[in-house]
Amino acid sequence: MEFSSPRPFQVNDGRILVRLQNWIGDVVIATASLRCIRRSFPDASISVLAKPWVIPILAHNPHIDEIIEYDGKGIHQGMAGMLRLSRYLRTRRFKGAILLQRAFGAALLAFLARIPQRMGYTTDARGFLLTHKAKAAKEEFNIPRLEHDLKLLQGFGVR
Repeated sequence: MEFSSPRPFQVNDGRILVRLQNWIGDVVIATASLRCIRRSFPDASISVLAKPWVIPILAHNPHIDEIIEYDGKGIHQGMAGMLRLSRYLRTRRFKGAILLQRAFGAALLAFLARIPQRMGYTTDARGFLLTHKAKAAKEEFNIPRLEHDLKLLQGFGVR
């Protein structure tokens, strides 16, 4: 795995947006990543962007401060919906985005929201949208989801 960035991922007491995966099992697994993010940034405000059906899993998580619903079948549907959501996220002035979801749309949304630091894997040809890039060969993803999420975080000093 190869990690590259122009500077360390530092938000200290700023605002962090975490884009979680869309599936219940993956979100349950991601709670370990949320714990690492909180431990590395104890004074930051951590917001999670999540689909409606995973929100109940996150509702009482002590490592996050806020849940933002991503309604991809409603108000956030299509390009107009993505632009609407990106404008809203821009008003929140996030300092960093941690993209645990590996889709192009997640990186595009963080880019359109003008979040200055965007960490994620370069999958789905989205590397040009990221400031903190983790490049991995396809076979490197043949490990449990938890392991490669934690490798992403650890590669940029989030422990």
